[in-house]
Amino acid sequence: MSHSTSHSQGSPLINSGTLTLTAVALLLAACSEDVAPCEETRSCAPMEQGDGDGGSGGSTGNEAPEEAGDGDDDGHDPTGDDDDSDSDTSDATGDGDRDSSGDGDGDGMASCEDEEVLCEGSCVDPASDQDFCGATKDCAGNNAGQVCDDGSSCEDGQCRLNCDEAMVACAGECIQPASDEQHCGAANFCEGSADEGETCSSDEACVVGSCAAWGAREEIDLGGAGNTTWMEFLTDGDGQATLLTQHKVDGQGLKVFSSQPSDSTWNTDEPVYSLSSIYLAWHDTQIVSNAAKQALWVSAEGEATRGGPYWGIRGVSLDSGLNNIGEALIHPVGYTDIDDIAATLADNGTALVAWTRSSSSNDSNALDVRLRPGTGDWLTTETWVDTSSDEMVLGALEAATRADNQTVIVWEQSSGEERELSWRRYANGGWFTPLSPVVELSDATGDLTLVSNRKEGLYLSWSEQESGAHHLMRYTDDVWSDLSLSHPSLAQATGIENVVLDSGDLLSLTNGADALDLSFYDAQTDTWTAGPSLPVELGPLTQMQAKADAEGNLFVVYFAPSSAGLWSARYDAGSQTWGEPVEIESVAVQHAALHVMPTGQALVAWDLPGDGQPFARRFQ
Repeated sequence: MSHSTSHSQGSPLINSGTLTLTAVALLLAACSEDVAPCEETRSCAPMEQGDGDGGSGGSTGNEAPEEAGDGDDDGHDPTGDDDDSDSDTSDATGDGDRDSSGDGDGDGMASCEDEEVLCEGSCVDPASDQDFCGATKDCAGNNAGQVCDDGSSCEDGQCRLNCDEAMVACAGECIQPASDEQHCGAANFCEGSADEGETCSSDEACVVGSCAAWGAREEIDLGGAGNTTWMEFLTDGDGQATLLTQHKVDGQGLKVFSSQPSDSTWNTDEPVYSLSSIYLAWHDTQIVSNAAKQALWVSAEGEATRGGPYWGIRGVSLDSGLNNIGEALIHPVGYTDIDDIAATLADNGTALVAWTRSSSSNDSNALDVRLRPGTGDWLTTETWVDTSSDEMVLGALEAATRADNQTVIVWEQSSGEERELSWRRYANGGWFTPLSPVVELSDATGDLTLVSNRKEGLYLSWSEQESGAHHLMRYTDDVWSDLSLSHPSLAQATGIENVVLDSGDLLSLTNGADALDLSFYDAQTDTWTAGPSLPVELGPLTQMQAKADAEGNLFVVYFAPSSAGLWSARYDAGSQTWGEPVEIESVAVQHAALHVMPTGQALVAWDLPGDGQPFARRFQ
């Protein structure tokens, strides 16, 4: 420091409490022991001996000395001008009027930004710090915040679960807000009435973030189109559910109508197809579609009057808008019966129709197959089996498309006491003929069904006509594997309905005497898991249909033995529970069709005996 007052020679060392310059120098020397500045941890350590003229004792002696009067004092001003206004760091004189952090409050603590808190010697952001999440004030005791565990992160000062994309943390667990029935539609951090979602009631389910239930019955007005003889749902290229219905119109013959739901009504276009004669009829109608939402409608067409039977096979091609873009007589009308039809439509547009025909004149039947390449015309019909020369009897017939546009056909044939399920596979323009059948049979088949997810999943089920025993097999890489023995509930089943998921796994519903049993097959591990059962009163269900949405939630419609009407039940994949069954229609139903959208909405359509107008209900 500089002083403006001088003292005369011979003045005493101590005068009125004033220290001499010599005493001040001794005091400064004592305070400049080699001691490091106190850090934020509150510990002081001896400094290494400097070899230069470090102004505050903190330099190594290698720094260049500051220019006099630069105003940037590092603790000792070599000019002797120790004016405190020039210093922006700690006071190296040790007078104790400055703190080492330079915050100017004299408490010796670290300086933190406005949004930060000093915790255990470090500045932290309490809004995001894993160890001091939500810390406040002095960061001591209850003010220290929380330590966020593994699997959680500090967000806005609270420890929150780390959830996958599209999931939300609610009540200490990650939930899917689009389908969770306790927090349906939850958002953000699942806090407050706006974000915690809604709780769906016992007769509702969470569908696309909203509680959904079956709506009221709606009439599909077809303008008095006559009796309904067949119905099926498809999805068009815009993702719109479309109901195709077949009607026998008095004085006009058979027609196919297309109807789509809109708000609370249904819109019906002009007939997709009409028969040319009132004497003609259809049976064994099928409609198949592909990933491009193109469709092929196939039916046996002919008449059984005027000296018949005279039957052929009609095919109608539909574009992605389900408009009629062409028709063909796949098998000409002749003096034969069409016993069974199987059809597929591959994603590349290749169509395949197989059928068995019989003639009462020579007591024979035959298996025919006809192809239409994706960009061409129908090829010449191939006859695979002709029992007039092969001495065989043909039975049930099924076909399905799997991965890479491959089509598999399975049929029953017998010769004497030998009976088997035979098969062939079509791919890349040619047929693969195996050396052995799918399986050798001990009894004629019933309910032969081939289901596929158009990927790797392909499953075959059937029952034995005499014993009623059910069987289930899986097809992969030209090998058929028997899943019957390991199935949890197949041995006691009176019926079976299978749904293939996108993963290739299988949801298998088996109909028992007092319950509908659900089993899960994992295609990767080749293992079964028994799921929950749906209790059934007064006997097994009949005419069961089942479909699943993209999340694996399952809808089932059926006729209940305890009621004359139509019922539906829904299995929730998230909670792994069945909802309460809902009566869709209270009176006897003639035909029914179920449609489930990937997003979880569902439609059921049906008709009543003698009533030409179909009805529908929506689950949304």
